Amino acid sequence: DFDRELDAARANRSRIGVEYVLPDLATRRRGFVRAAGDDVAGAQVLPLGNERFAVPEALFHPSDVGLEQGGVHAAVAQAVAACDEALRGVLCANIVLTGGSAALPGFRERLEREVQALVPHRVRIATPADPARWAWHGGCALAAQPDAATRWRVSRAQYEEMGAERTIAHFAALA
Repeated sequence: DFDRELDAARANRSRIGVEYVLPDLATRRRGFVRAAGDDVAGAQVLPLGNERFAVPEALFHPSDVGLEQGGVHAAVAQAVAACDEALRGVLCANIVLTGGSAALPGFRERLEREVQALVPHRVRIATPADPARWAWHGGCALAAQPDAATRWRVSRAQYEEMGAERTIAHFAALA
């Protein structure tokens, strides 16, 4: 609940505030949240308060940052609605959340709740253990198949001949 968290942050900044130590790429390749007692002399430290949840909120309400479009939840609902009606329930029950944003605390639960409000089907969202690299691992597994390039490739002519439905059926048969 963005408004509740914002009110709580205003009332007690220390409750949500953290100090993030930026990487300098000489001695530290990765940034980290400073713990009590960490010696970070000479490091650039970025204090974070309500930014910790206000920035990710733009994923759900892009209009807050000047983008006139729906949020990620609306994009998921639109993608499901664009598919055949017989598949929509299965798609809603098998959403996989990947990418760096998937690691944000509460992101999966929020996305699940927001998508559920837009679709009549039961929504279930899974997040892999390493969501930031999940697509990379999938691509590597596909690339490791010796005939993947020829087996999974669909030319423009084939697509124009078969259409979207037959192309999807073609991929389903390969899987």
